[in-house]
Amino acid sequence: MRIAILGVLVIAAGLNSPPAGATILTSGSSGLPENFGIVSVNGGPVPPTSSGAFSSASFTGHFISVVVSDVGNPFCSGCLDFLYQIGVGAAPEGSSGAIARITGFSFDGFSTDVGLFATAPPDLSSAGGIAPTSVDRSFNPADTIAFNFGNQSLLPGMISDILVIRTNATAFDAGTLNIDGATVAAFQPTAVPEPASFVLFGSALMGFWLIRKKTHRLSG
Repeated sequence: MRIAILGVLVIAAGLNSPPAGATILTSGSSGLPENFGIVSVNGGPVPPTSSGAFSSASFTGHFISVVVSDVGNPFCSGCLDFLYQIGVGAAPEGSSGAIARITGFSFDGFSTDVGLFATAPPDLSSAGGIAPTSVDRSFNPADTIAFNFGNQSLLPGMISDILVIRTNATAFDAGTLNIDGATVAAFQPTAVPEPASFVLFGSALMGFWLIRKKTHRLSG
């Protein structure tokens, strides 16, 4: 019995380990954005895109949000990346027009690896814009992921680097993006069954079956 339970625990530990090449942004944590280099987009239809203008009393600008199936995703080949790029327009009178924080929503329940792409997938401008100084994830629930520009705020005439949230999601839905208080239409991952839970459950059943079989032999 101890051997079977130990086997289940070992499998569970392996399933919860970060995949190679991923620095997971966990609930309540913060850090520096990773540089992912080149994006490898799966072939097929043009990636879903949301774009348009936004404005507030403090700034104006243009955004684009793209979902791509990334063969280089560290969680699984073809898992989804959520990409954003922000361009800042003319400043309203009496305002600096600066943007300091960009926030994505509905990532609770998903593993995420957060950073930048050095190359531009379809529909985004070339990389090489302004990079955030840090990224963070909310705590309980771990729902929101933010890119912070700090002293390197996005100013009028500037464009952000390609901001990336890599996930273990395989499906998405309509969502929102908050640009320093201005809410725009974007995308979010959808809740999907965790394959790991099925594997763990199956391993537990196998352990119980082996115990039952051994007990039956001893009693026989």
